[in-house]
Amino acid sequence: MDTHQLKEEFIEEHYDSIMLATTSNHNSDFLRLPDKLINSQKCMSFSVASEDIAKDIITVFDDLAFYIYVDVERKQNIDLYRIVREYSRHSKLREIKPNDLAMDAADILIYKSVKDKEKNIIIVGTGNIGIKLAIRLAERNYNVFLHGRNKEKVDLFVQMINKMLPRYTKRIKVWEEEPIDVLCTMISATEVIDEHYLDFFNEGALAIDGGIGNFKKSFIKRALAEGYNIIRLDVRISNDVLNGIDQSFNSTFFTEIKGERTLNTVHIVSGGIIGQNGDIIVDRIVKPQRVIGAANGIGGVKRKEELTHEDIEKIRLVNEAIKEQK
Repeated sequence: MDTHQLKEEFIEEHYDSIMLATTSNHNSDFLRLPDKLINSQKCMSFSVASEDIAKDIITVFDDLAFYIYVDVERKQNIDLYRIVREYSRHSKLREIKPNDLAMDAADILIYKSVKDKEKNIIIVGTGNIGIKLAIRLAERNYNVFLHGRNKEKVDLFVQMINKMLPRYTKRIKVWEEEPIDVLCTMISATEVIDEHYLDFFNEGALAIDGGIGNFKKSFIKRALAEGYNIIRLDVRISNDVLNGIDQSFNSTFFTEIKGERTLNTVHIVSGGIIGQNGDIIVDRIVKPQRVIGAANGIGGVKRKEELTHEDIEKIRLVNEAIKEQK
């Protein structure tokens, strides 16, 4: 890692921010990842598994990067969040959860690729991403099967997930060599998916390497020869999700929407504040535009027939104030 060269590139290529992340695969202490574009910000990205390297990067970019996006998931024995908090003095810290972004990317890829809800999707892996993806795809009502080396663990997760799913959602099943329309692997081990899985592939089946490096060479060679589509999951698929999360850090929700105060002698609440019985709920606390109703004291809104004369008068006073401010 040449930090001087990276710094020069950051300046010359007009980068705005950096991202520090870790992976479950500990193949290298440092890896330059593909750049990201986060809400028009050009972001230089790194995978780091060494505390010393993380410190060096932060020291170099702290006076240059507007934001340091930091992976808060502990996939390695390194606490990037703590290190950034301790050594960054100028850049703003933004938390990210790459596992969730990987799950979103796989979900979006499958959704865009497979429109038929009767297709069989086999997820290999019972870790964080695999289980989240299984739940997401089950909620989309695909035929979802879970598979892993530890059958007892797979059985346990299938039972647990099925207890969580909405009543009329299709149940997840343990894969028992049913035909495969989508094979999505979410495991940290490399070259573990062999070509015997191809014996169960339906015509036009899709194979997604979500763990990166999960497929054996023999699997890839035969799959390509037989015309199957093989994709290495690119997390940039979920970049719009990341953009939305990033925008939420700058959201005006906590400064302009959520809150409580007095308006025209009436106590008003907004943005999820549970008002006391008779408080008036508005759409936003700063310059409210309309009245939602009168609070019932337990987090809801009173029905029309439940309104008291006092409630009606309070609503009138708030509407009067809203009209005046316009």
